[in-house]
Amino acid sequence: MSWETLLGVVERLSEAIGREALVASGADFVQTVPDFAALARRFLQPFSLVRFAFEVVDPAVYPMLTIKADMLGPLRFNVRSTLAPELRPSDLFWEYWTANLEAMPKYC
Repeated sequence: MSWETLLGVVERLSEAIGREALVASGADFVQTVPDFAALARRFLQPFSLVRFAFEVVDPAVYPMLTIKADMLGPLRFNVRSTLAPELRPSDLFWEYWTANLEAMPKYC
């Protein structure tokens, strides 16, 4: 999915359900696939699960982002992400994405 298409989806969702509800849904994203989360927790340690998300899942889902994650300890990580400079910035996307990141430890 292109960045503009992704932003279009995020913006339409925000218009339909409201910005606050959209951002809150970012924190609940993993609950939409509970079987995957349960399976991942069973086979992966929290560190490995978070690393898998940052190194495999996020680059596949968000190829327009450069994501760097440092593991600081059990369920503590520092994430830096940048958007390619030629792409349109979106505060709404970053709010949603940050809510998802902040919720990750509760799923590990």
